[in-house]
Amino acid sequence: MSTTMLMSAIAAALSNVTALKRVYVHAPASAPTANLPCAVVLHSGTQVRQHSAGMRRFEHTFTVLLAIAPTAQDVPAVRHAQAMQVHDDVLNALSADFSLGGAADHIAEIRSDGMGVITIAGVEHIGYEVRMTVIEKGA
Repeated sequence: MSTTMLMSAIAAALSNVTALKRVYVHAPASAPTANLPCAVVLHSGTQVRQHSAGMRRFEHTFTVLLAIAPTAQDVPAVRHAQAMQVHDDVLNALSADFSLGGAADHIAEIRSDGMGVITIAGVEHIGYEVRMTVIEKGA
């Protein structure tokens, strides 16, 4: 399974989150306000582990950036509530199918540190950074 195919599988899982107006696979050149809230799926690294003689697994780390609103705008409390709801919906969508529709062996971990400032296309937004470790299917 290629990294790009796994990213597409993550994006497909996120397509079930109705609050997201757009899911980008790879960093966009811009994130217009009309496309917010949005998610950006990024590949953050790969590790190869030897599990037993002759058996290795690729463990991919992906980052999903959730952008809610640019910080340059006055961010009312309702946006913070919206951010928390989008975050919860994204975690629920990702954990609903730990095989990502059969594209992965399993998602080993999903983690998020809480709301903060994230940068997409050079613009700061309030949002979340969700990191996940995905175990590729064995050959």
